[in-house]
Order: sequence, then C-alpha cells, then structure tokens
Amino acid sequence: MPQILWGRFLTVSALIIGAGYGIMKSTTPSEEKFYDSLSPELKKKVDQVRAQRAGSSPVAETLANAGDKNQVVWAEELGRSTGARKV
Repeated sequence: MPQILWGRFLTVSALIIGAGYGIMKSTTPSEEKFYDSLSPELKKKVDQVRAQRAGSSPVAETLANAGDKNQVVWAEELGRSTGARKV
C-alpha cells in the first residue's frame, strides 16, 4: 500500500483552497458595483424592494407589539387568513 505524503497533500490542498478564495474575491463585485452595473429598469425594481423592506408593515408592527408583551399571535389575528385551510 503506498505511503500518503501528508505534508505535500496538506500544502497542495491549502494552495488550491487559497487560489479559489482569491479568485472569488477578485472577480465578485461589491454590492455597490453590482447595483451601478444594473439597467435603469432593474435599479427601479431594486429600489422598490428596498423601500418595501425598509417600511414597516402592519403585520410586523403587530408581531413586534406582541413580542414586547410576550403574547401569542395567531394567523387569524393578522388578517391574512383566507379561511381555506382549517386545522
């Protein structure tokens, strides 16, 4: 059975992993560069999504208030229940 050269194996493995990480870091754009490269239509969509995420929704407010009071909130209380699924 052939002897495994652990030192060489670990060195080559570390070099391969390091090279892959370096290539990933050098080729992946930052979030700002990626946003700048988008078309104007996509920028508008991204801005809409960001604005929607930043704004507070009634559901989020209800859950936050219930969390402060240590209460349980059921789906029916959120107003999103369609009534189609009953358990």
